[in-house]
Parts: sequence; C-alpha cells; structure tokens
Amino acid sequence: MTDKINETEQAQIDTELEGVSERLEESNILTPELMDAIKKQVTAEIVEDMKEKKVYEEKEREIRREEEDLERANYIAKMKESDEPWCDMDAKVRDTEHGQRVQMEWNDACIVYRKEAG
Repeated sequence: MTDKINETEQAQIDTELEGVSERLEESNILTPELMDAIKKQVTAEIVEDMKEKKVYEEKEREIRREEEDLERANYIAKMKESDEPWCDMDAKVRDTEHGQRVQMEWNDACIVYRKEAG
C-alpha cells in the first residue's frame, strides 16, 4: 500500500474540505487561524479514513485470492481422481513481486491417453 494521494482522492479531499470551509466561513465566529487549524484537522481525518479504506480493500482482495486458490485446489484434487483424461493450464497475473504465475495440471488418465495417442 502506498501513502501517496491520487487525483481522485485529492478531489474527494478538496470537495469535503470546501464544504467544511463554507460552513466555517458562514458562521463568522472563528478566526482565520482557527479556521486553518480546523481545515488541517479535517484534511488529516479524511486522509486517515482513506488509508483505512485502502487497507480494508487490500485485505478483501487477499481473502478473495485465498478463496479462489482453495476453490482451485479442490477442483484439481477432484479432477486428478477422475477416470477421464484431464489437463488444465491456469495463468494468473497478479500484482506480486513474483509477477505472473502459470500452472499446469493433469491426471493419470491424461498420461495414458497421450501415450496411447502416440
């Protein structure tokens, strides 16, 4: 996860901050210095919320990947036991430091079939 703010996030911060600024200016109670302090606090809170949301979304992606991997492992185990020739290739590109993953699986019936086919 990166701590940099992208354009969409900056636009969201600006929009929320604009609303806060308008309400503060309408009140005519606060000094400009206090208004600036409040704006900084609101900005910090918005940025913190965005960071928490990014962490949550990354955790959700990780859980989905684990579920997909488990589902695939169960499918492979089932197919390897099959009497029908079976072969499968799975290629996934994921944002990992190891890059792309390509995996090929087959069952014994596939080997027998290939030998018989020459």
